[in-house]
Amino acid sequence: MKVILAEKPSVAKTIASFLKANTRRDGYFEGNGYIVTYAFGHLVSLYDMKDYDKEKYSGSWKMANFPFIPADKFKFKVDDSKQKQFNIIKELLNRDDVEYVINATDNDREGELIAFLIFLLAKNKKPVKRILVNEWTPQDITRGLENLKDELLGGLHPSYEYLKRAIENKINVVTANKDMLAEFGGELVSLAKENGVCIKFEASVGGGIPVLKPLIESLEGNEIDSISAILNGTTNFILSKMYDENLSYDEALKQAQDLGFAEANPEADVMGYDAGRKLSILSTLSFNKRIYWKDFYLEGINKIEPKDIEYAKQLGCKIKLVGRSKINNGKVNGYVRPVLVGNDDIISKIDNEFNIIVVNGDFLGEVSFVGKGAGKDATGSAVYADVLDIYDNRLNNVDAFIKEKVSVDKVVSSECKALIRFKKPQKDKIIQIIKDKFKEAEVIAQDDELAVVVDAPSECAINDSIKFIEDNNYCEDASKILKLS
Repeated sequence: MKVILAEKPSVAKTIASFLKANTRRDGYFEGNGYIVTYAFGHLVSLYDMKDYDKEKYSGSWKMANFPFIPADKFKFKVDDSKQKQFNIIKELLNRDDVEYVINATDNDREGELIAFLIFLLAKNKKPVKRILVNEWTPQDITRGLENLKDELLGGLHPSYEYLKRAIENKINVVTANKDMLAEFGGELVSLAKENGVCIKFEASVGGGIPVLKPLIESLEGNEIDSISAILNGTTNFILSKMYDENLSYDEALKQAQDLGFAEANPEADVMGYDAGRKLSILSTLSFNKRIYWKDFYLEGINKIEPKDIEYAKQLGCKIKLVGRSKINNGKVNGYVRPVLVGNDDIISKIDNEFNIIVVNGDFLGEVSFVGKGAGKDATGSAVYADVLDIYDNRLNNVDAFIKEKVSVDKVVSSECKALIRFKKPQKDKIIQIIKDKFKEAEVIAQDDELAVVVDAPSECAINDSIKFIEDNNYCEDASKILKLS
């Protein structure tokens, strides 16, 4: 089922009629795979001043009370006359059979605000899509449903166009959209400088974790040489469940989806794309070079099996999806991939939806940033900080985004350790090859498959050995997991 939220009852009736959602319920229409409900204009509104302090702010206005800024935070309310309809919408949003929500309020600032506040106060966790139409005609509805857009300025388009238009109109902007920043950060920062405004994006990496501003300001005197990070709460939750509860990947993913940590289509998370975009932003700021996210080696967690977890435990490790970038003599090496992390490493201690960013500087040494990497409150905290920066006229732009892109080496060129698994192996031949190729190698399992740990001069040496074994049909399949070092 899909929930469609219209701005008023008459529009909801029109949409429901076209979609043949003909069953009339209290506060909504239902049928043909759709639930069509409606607001009464501004269903949710800001607290009045007297709602914060009735004694102080009731009666006539006094200039001494302005500007009014709540001591804690701005609050919202639903008037008694509208409470019933709000409760109906909230209940519909939380129905188990609802796949996602379609925002069908008017396509303007007021319409966006009406829907946003409803979703905020109702604590909506379902994905939200936007229908963009000029009129509620059958033709426009059909076209709009065929071209639904991600809501709340997610994705690349129309987010890029909206921000570009705002900057061209000399408006400072705040965004949490790491997809757009990783793709178009250079163009937007350049445009902002031309127009004498700035673009702020603290919430684009790590949710509410204050990491970008420290990189830009507090660590400016350091040469950053490496970043190691868990940047995606969804994948960290899945891997934690696989490790702690012995769940399969599919079981852990379903649990993450049921709890709202993972989208119905989790590809961006589980394939490493989300972490790759965040790593590119961190690397660009840290190394003062424009680094494009698709230039990293990207490998997801969808092929991690319980057997991998079992071997990790045997080796005193956990498996984590880690983004790592390193600069040496102007050359950048970077990846997002599942790696073995020793139990004594701080990164191994970060579980479930939490994130960590470990930065190494020449003067400060290693410094870590830890916290919840997602969620409305955490993200809102970072967005609010950016808004305050603009309010206080702290309008710096980051020149690193407008530098020329640098190439990224996708493989580890230095010494590394890896767990290699061979399925249906010719054990004696493989073991002999491994011993000939590597000075240090340890067989940790050779029952239904062969598992070895090797110390190699580079990742290329490991890849070459695996290719040789596969080319000679000495196994049915081979896979490797590097150890973080």
